[in-house]
Amino acid sequence: MREFINPKTGNVYRTGEQIKTRKSLLNTLRRLANASNPLQEFYEGEMAREMASEFQRYGGILTEADFASYRSLVIPSSDVIYTNLKNDRVICGPPPPSGSAVAQAILNVMDGYKYNMKKFEDVSLLYHHFIESSKFAYAARSWLGDPAFVHNATDIARNITTKEWAEWEYLTELTARGHVLSKVNNLTVVTAVERDSDGQVYANSDFRKGEESAPAGY
Repeated sequence: MREFINPKTGNVYRTGEQIKTRKSLLNTLRRLANASNPLQEFYEGEMAREMASEFQRYGGILTEADFASYRSLVIPSSDVIYTNLKNDRVICGPPPPSGSAVAQAILNVMDGYKYNMKKFEDVSLLYHHFIESSKFAYAARSWLGDPAFVHNATDIARNITTKEWAEWEYLTELTARGHVLSKVNNLTVVTAVERDSDGQVYANSDFRKGEESAPAGY
């Protein structure tokens, strides 16, 4: 992190300031620029051996063979994930295993609101909506993965970037407090308390949600 701190100000580099602290990156790029065959140097040369050795030294799993066998996967443009926003704006990015769809899902939900950034209430609401929409988008992220192993990952990515997904009730009607999923009834909140170290545990449901939220057997 210290490489991103401007030693003259003691703060993170700002727009317009020249970064002079990333010496390792500087040396790496200079080394590749001066190599007769940069690709060979990075994937099969001394640099690959140094990186593989460092990975192994710190418990990593990458090997020299992994560097040598690496090949870029070029995807067709039809696989690009994109979302249409207001004012003819479009956000796009690569499909899984990239996390672009998650970022698009968050922006897609927030695009349904209007904020006056001069009003404190709207600024607070913007942050709240960001937190709530992030919560749902990151929950969906748990279903994503490399399409080579998670075969429906691309379909899920496309689904969470649609307007239909963004307009679900529990995403569009985000309340001023932690949002309650009104479409979900089988929600149970359990509190476990050990009393007097005798092993007795008590489980309480959230009774505001009715009898269906009571834990079985309690």
